[in-house]
Amino acid sequence: MPDQLGRNMDEFICDFVADTQDGFDRIRPDLSLWEADATNSAALDAIFRFVHTVNGNAAFLKFERFERLCKPVENALYELRSGSGDASPQRIRSIVKLIRRMHDIASAIEAGVGLSAADEADMVRAIGYEPLPPSHAFPIAKRAQSRAGTIRLSVEQFETLMVSIEELAAAHRSLLDTVAHMAMPSILNPALFKLSSAIATTGDAIASSRKQPLGALFSGLDRLAIQTAENTGKSVLMATEGQDILVDRELIDGLRDCFIHIVRNAVDHGIESPEERLRSGKDVCGRVTISASQSAAGLRLTLCDDGRGVDPAQILGAGQSNDSLATFLSRPGFSTAQGSEISGRGVGLDVVRTQIEKWGGTMTIDPNPGVGMAISLFIPTAAEIKNVA
Repeated sequence: MPDQLGRNMDEFICDFVADTQDGFDRIRPDLSLWEADATNSAALDAIFRFVHTVNGNAAFLKFERFERLCKPVENALYELRSGSGDASPQRIRSIVKLIRRMHDIASAIEAGVGLSAADEADMVRAIGYEPLPPSHAFPIAKRAQSRAGTIRLSVEQFETLMVSIEELAAAHRSLLDTVAHMAMPSILNPALFKLSSAIATTGDAIASSRKQPLGALFSGLDRLAIQTAENTGKSVLMATEGQDILVDRELIDGLRDCFIHIVRNAVDHGIESPEERLRSGKDVCGRVTISASQSAAGLRLTLCDDGRGVDPAQILGAGQSNDSLATFLSRPGFSTAQGSEISGRGVGLDVVRTQIEKWGGTMTIDPNPGVGMAISLFIPTAAEIKNVA
């Protein structure tokens, strides 16, 4: 069991490094836009979401070096989003420089090389904060090397492979049809049989590599829930249903960030403290369940917790529907709780709704005040998964 847990953590570390790099690539244009125009709120929002995600993931995995950079940068960006703080060109350039350093660290880890941190304390001071003192160490560079056994292909590259194997199969069928009408020596039969087998095996391998079970998405979320609970003085158990459903691997990549935010928010904001749960007559241990179902129309994933829920009347006022609640709760900057190292500041559901809507899907919320909240995501079968961004 310890070895298996270690392998799971290695995979999560590799995902962290890869997701940090991919996320940085997505916001690279926003960094240039924001550096040129500090009033560009859309660029600032995208940058903040990226840093918030990296910070939360780093806190979970205890990557001290990332935490010591992310926390002051997130605080600075939070001030600027709220209209306070120094927005001078020099400070903005310093913030952008720190964000680029996060990407440089991730790239160094992937390459298995060192990157000096000697200047990072001064980089943090340049944006107006004192560096955080060392608290714990983690051998991230050594453990992330297991990623060398995997490759990441863009959707365009994968589609090229798919088209190529389809063209090869078509050419093979044409060859067999031609041979069938010719008086060819039987000595060719073994070679043709071997060619047929190789093409079929390759086609099956490429097709199956496009799919992954949802268990690949759920893996690590139980660890995330437990770690978040420990960081907030709570106790929680997580269950999953539907982990054998096969879906496009690009969909899993896009959903990973969504569920990291949803799980963290459920535990940090939704599940009550042990004392509060006892006063409410609940078991001291909170419960979080993720379930999945698939139909001809699409894929539905639902996360339910048995926490405090949300009272729509307190947020929306009378006469508003739960659909309005989902829109309101996922506004950039909105939060139902004080922000913490793990979640808060209204970023999580904003990220989730943005991603789901890119796929033409929907997010709904069942608030269940006092009983627990349910968040349901629906992704239609015809979703353009290659638009993951």
